[in-house]
Amino acid sequence: MSASPTSFVQRFIPLRMPRVCVAVTGSDPAELMEKAEGLVRDNAFLEFRLDYLSRPAMALPKIKRFYEMFPHAVVIATCRRVASGGKFRGAIASQLDVLAKAAAAGCQLVDVELQTALKCKPEQIQKLRTRAALILSFHDFHATQKAGRNSREDAEDSGRLLQGGVYGDDFVRQRRDDEISGERE
Repeated sequence: MSASPTSFVQRFIPLRMPRVCVAVTGSDPAELMEKAEGLVRDNAFLEFRLDYLSRPAMALPKIKRFYEMFPHAVVIATCRRVASGGKFRGAIASQLDVLAKAAAAGCQLVDVELQTALKCKPEQIQKLRTRAALILSFHDFHATQKAGRNSREDAEDSGRLLQGGVYGDDFVRQRRDDEISGERE
């Protein structure tokens, strides 16, 4: 009898994660880590926006040191391409390489936008999934309707992580409409 190879996430994801993830950006790896160190004490759920760095791979050794100092932190690595609203100008293969290396450095989750995932070969996505939990995100900053309601229900039904992006005023407007109509979480 042959057993299928076991894949595991390098660092375990807690059963209960904080409800709010704080995105961390920086103009260089040192600034990114300085901000992360200041934030992690109050919120251990962070998203490292590697696409904001001109050379994202330069942050990888600092990410590894960050995890040595803050093993309780849960971090999403994001390297969003320009075509999907990010700042990373490299090819999809380069993006996936950065995310795989971020996972090897300790990030428990990696964020790949749906538009990119649809262009990838299944084995490319599977390779990422063997290193970290995968978040498929979709960001529509122009035509988002009813922000949050259906996505929240879908995420609760599937038990998976879901991330969506909307402009802040759309989300605030939707929350205000929900409060007026009596809908609450």
